[in-house]
Amino acid sequence: MDGETVLLNLEDHRVDLPGTERDRATSMMLLSEALVLLANACEADAIEQAASEMSDSIRASMTVRVRADEIIEKTRH
Repeated sequence: MDGETVLLNLEDHRVDLPGTERDRATSMMLLSEALVLLANACEADAIEQAASEMSDSIRASMTVRVRADEIIEKTRH
């Protein structure tokens, strides 16, 4: 909300979470990058910098999780 105005109501949108760890990690990375692009488009430099740092952190964390998941899958076969 922005004061009295609702900008985004999540109840109005259907959100389906991906079923696999890899797909959830990919979604997290894409969403974090989208936030950086949105902040850039809004010329919100401080938010863009913070979002960029968050995106880098998410990307690193999700990469580790995806690689760990791949190793587990390979050992199962």
